[in-house]
Amino acid sequence: GTRSTWGMSFGEDMNFSCLSLLVSFSVGVWLLRGVQAHLDPHYHKLRAVKAMESLSPTIISTSEPRVFKQKIDHFEWNSTTFDQYYFVKKDFWDADTGPILLFLGGQQPLDFSRVSDPEQSAVAWYAQKLNAMIVGLEHRFYGKSQPVSRYTAESLRLLSVEQALEDVDYFWAEFVRSQNLTSGTHPWIAIGASYSGALAAWARLKFPHMLVGALASSAPMEATLDFFEYDHGVTRSLQAFSGGCLANTMSLMNQINSKVDADMTDVKNSFGCEAVKDNVDFAYIVADAISFAAQYNQLFDSSLFTYDLRDEFCVNITEVATMQTLAQYVRFVHEQLKVSCEDAGISRVVSETGDAGGTSVIPSFYQSCSQLGFFQTAPKQGSLRSSAIDVDWFLGYCRKAFGSEFTKERVSDLIQTTNDRYGGRRMKGRFTAFVNGAFDPWKSVSILRVDKSMSRTLLIVNVTTGTHCPDFHAPPENFGDESSVLHTRLLNEFRRWLIGHEDPRSMTAWYESPLFVGGMILICLVLAMAVGITVTKMRKKERERTLPPMIPHAHRPSAMHAPELQHLHQAPLPAPTMGHMNVEGYTRLSAADHN
Repeated sequence: GTRSTWGMSFGEDMNFSCLSLLVSFSVGVWLLRGVQAHLDPHYHKLRAVKAMESLSPTIISTSEPRVFKQKIDHFEWNSTTFDQYYFVKKDFWDADTGPILLFLGGQQPLDFSRVSDPEQSAVAWYAQKLNAMIVGLEHRFYGKSQPVSRYTAESLRLLSVEQALEDVDYFWAEFVRSQNLTSGTHPWIAIGASYSGALAAWARLKFPHMLVGALASSAPMEATLDFFEYDHGVTRSLQAFSGGCLANTMSLMNQINSKVDADMTDVKNSFGCEAVKDNVDFAYIVADAISFAAQYNQLFDSSLFTYDLRDEFCVNITEVATMQTLAQYVRFVHEQLKVSCEDAGISRVVSETGDAGGTSVIPSFYQSCSQLGFFQTAPKQGSLRSSAIDVDWFLGYCRKAFGSEFTKERVSDLIQTTNDRYGGRRMKGRFTAFVNGAFDPWKSVSILRVDKSMSRTLLIVNVTTGTHCPDFHAPPENFGDESSVLHTRLLNEFRRWLIGHEDPRSMTAWYESPLFVGGMILICLVLAMAVGITVTKMRKKERERTLPPMIPHAHRPSAMHAPELQHLHQAPLPAPTMGHMNVEGYTRLSAADHN
């Protein structure tokens, strides 16, 4: 018969329906697994039992570090482990419903004493007000948390933002499980400052099931190769104190910068920097010490922000604008930071032995070369830094320390990948507070406003008198000044994240839910099956319309029912046989045919 114009046979229609059923069944199984994973955030992780041997079943509040067996490589199936250090403080914690503040370490050893006293630390102050536990996690490759014994170009590949975020997730899941905590009863908030502030924001972005919110203080969110804007922030801070402070500082730095191609032995000796061989690096060290005053304004003194460093520097440099005054200041900063002049420079990355741990600058510089950038270069105009301090100067040290593959093009691509992965200043995360000081040189790479493409749940706070991490010291007693208002506002934001959300997953956007995604896929497949069934029926009707009818013998029309067939009834066809064939007639017909 004639084939249907729809182009598919009934058997093919059945194959299509069976395939749809098979796919629907598979998606249904996947959806059930998604539901289980949604109800149990640990389901999708294959956890090694040995990883928990280092975690005590009883939470102990102590300022002494504790050890967790962390995976060295989260992207390798059979990864070995290393000792990652963490701290716990539960003096204020309500064991029934109290939240947990996860303080993330950054590019330095984690000093838990700086965040454990509510009279000195905003983190502890928040914990006291919220009846929260504080858990501090040291960053891999910093302090005592060393996955390797020596820093090499190969071993440093284990140092990345991605590995650090997986550290947070793995630690969180095992801590919750080992302590028999319920994430819905004890929701978590991540807190970080500077680089670790960016980590906190990225952790909330990547693991919304884990965190109800994140505080990102002075967080550099937009990785940048040529960070010349940093120097503009420094000069703006000095200018804010007085025009004389900036003018005198610029004059002294111009004298140093003009001599980078000459013999600077005497000048370096006066600064205590005789061990620094690279004159450009020496100019960088001096400018960086001045930047330190502008960035922080205040120094830590027994964990307290008590010394107005920028103001003191500006007073002295305005009154006595000599090279000796500048040298005394640089020596003072290095003494306070407990580093030598050589240790404060970039050239140190090629002079170190490579032994892991201590105060090595290799890990942080490697992160700049491999993912983040933030090379603080000299602007074209109005710069404290030597014009020789450019991107190529920094990348030269990247290649000396880590290999020739760190070309400008490759590093630019690596930095762009970081921004593409996490969103840069247009991060798509939710329930995150970004705090920046108006005089912080880092603020230009942080999130200062929310555009139409970003979530309205983001909180942006600009501290008009603040510098770097302006919210990390405890608020003073007299509420009413900007610092107290800031801390109260953040505390209320924390409470909004916590109140009414029994489970951190309820903070997840509806379109992020695996239930929604799986349900939409299932609905689409059901609709596809319905369309397939409808098409099958339409094809069947089309075949019935186009194919000739098959009439059973018993229902064939006769002459008595169909007058137009009566002549056939009156003149029946002969039924010849071989014995009675009309051979003559056959022959005549054949001849006629041939004619």
